[in-house]
Amino acid sequence: MTIDWNELKPGDLVKVVSGHGPYMMVDGKKHSVGVPGGKYKVRKLDKNGIHAYDGIFHVYIYMGKRKKSIVGGISCPHKIKKVITE
Repeated sequence: MTIDWNELKPGDLVKVVSGHGPYMMVDGKKHSVGVPGGKYKVRKLDKNGIHAYDGIFHVYIYMGKRKKSIVGGISCPHKIKKVITE
């Protein structure tokens, strides 16, 4: 289920879809530099994204506007889906 990331709450589970998010172009090829695809538990939100965890590992899921990053890549939002648990 695709969602509005601003509506997420701490403890929600999200799935990051591979192949989306920040990237760099090297020799004409796109190289992902964002969060790897997988499931993550939301810790908190800020104005540009989601602080989340996979076990003990912290990740930052960028959800802001597409722009050039300060390190030479392109910052663009990750594609996420909410994981429904029963």
